[in-house]
Amino acid sequence: MATEASAYLDSKFFQKALEEGFRELGIIINNFEVVDAGIGGDNYCSTIYRAKVDYQRGSKGFRENISLIVKSMPNVNYGFLERLQVYAKEKVFYMDIMHRMEVLIPNKILILGAKHLYSTTDPVQTIVLEDLTTHGFEIQSRQLGLDEDHCSVVLRKLGQFHALSMVLMKKDTTIARKFQKGLLHEEAVKSGPFVGLFGTQLQKLASISTNWEGFEGISHKLFRFFENFSENVMKAVFPLKGLVNVLNHGDLWVNNLLFKRMEEDDSIDMRMIDFQFSFCGSPGFDLNYFLYTSLQLDVLINKRDQLIEIYHQSLVDTLKELQHDFIPSLEDIQNEILKKELYGFFVSFAFFPMMSMHKEDSVDNSLEGMQDSEIAKKKIELMFTTNKRTLDTLRYVLDRFDQIGILG
Repeated sequence: MATEASAYLDSKFFQKALEEGFRELGIIINNFEVVDAGIGGDNYCSTIYRAKVDYQRGSKGFRENISLIVKSMPNVNYGFLERLQVYAKEKVFYMDIMHRMEVLIPNKILILGAKHLYSTTDPVQTIVLEDLTTHGFEIQSRQLGLDEDHCSVVLRKLGQFHALSMVLMKKDTTIARKFQKGLLHEEAVKSGPFVGLFGTQLQKLASISTNWEGFEGISHKLFRFFENFSENVMKAVFPLKGLVNVLNHGDLWVNNLLFKRMEEDDSIDMRMIDFQFSFCGSPGFDLNYFLYTSLQLDVLINKRDQLIEIYHQSLVDTLKELQHDFIPSLEDIQNEILKKELYGFFVSFAFFPMMSMHKEDSVDNSLEGMQDSEIAKKKIELMFTTNKRTLDTLRYVLDRFDQIGILG
């Protein structure tokens, strides 16, 4: 019942996945259904399937049902993905790092992400995870962004996540070696496709901003940034390390966060997914990435400082509970964010417009398509013209970046 593209997802595959995930042999697959769970614009570096499996534990077991998320890495040899080793990093995170982080705090149940069941490279790189939607978790709208309540939950959980990573990295110095590169490594930034796509997006933004009253100077600075595009983007990324260093999620935006409203106290629980771009470095990366891709504009304008304080308090509380020897001050965190604001600028014009595209405009988005100059040109036009939130946010953040001297 699998589609042709997922033909390898057969009974034997799901038997192996459940036996590995349940740590028991003798699983019998009675029936299964595989559907493409990806929507254009929601995911670019893998194909996502949802599998509903009818199984039983041995011939005398009761029939049970489970819903799984199957994440298949592309067979197309995108050089930057190969060099990042996205499959290997995500597998290591789910199978090792995440569990070690979750059990660091004594007598406290902490769940950071989805449960991992199975990983394989035969015939393609594939990871099988629990389907969080069956537990009531949902993704919020990438077109609208997150409100204050959801942002507060994210920053509180991120503070815990970063603190746990600091403690774990001190215990295990090999983690930093395993997670050296983030999404924007040197070879990617200097490649023709990278400059062709994201450089064109910057030029489009520069052109649009010439028509905004009072933005003539900013527009000139954007065009000037493009003149040495790769070098300027490199300055936004490197050095990775700061005074404070954590394991960054690396792709912390709306679509990689699932939320559930708890009935007993109306609180919000959250899970993170997609750790394929994780890397060690300043927390300024995750914080800028999230702030400039995922917040509703009024939250970004009016609650930014408060959200950073929520993050810092959660970071400090967790580090103190684990008796860590270095407790960053709020000023330390603010400085880490400021030092990576140039990275926030890149994220704003390169990733955010693509992330916030309307579904009907992004339904056929793909890495392959974006490498075609004509398709990319049409998509870039849609990115910068159709969603009012995108344009309003860009006007606000460009003015902010100019005021703090990020644009030169």
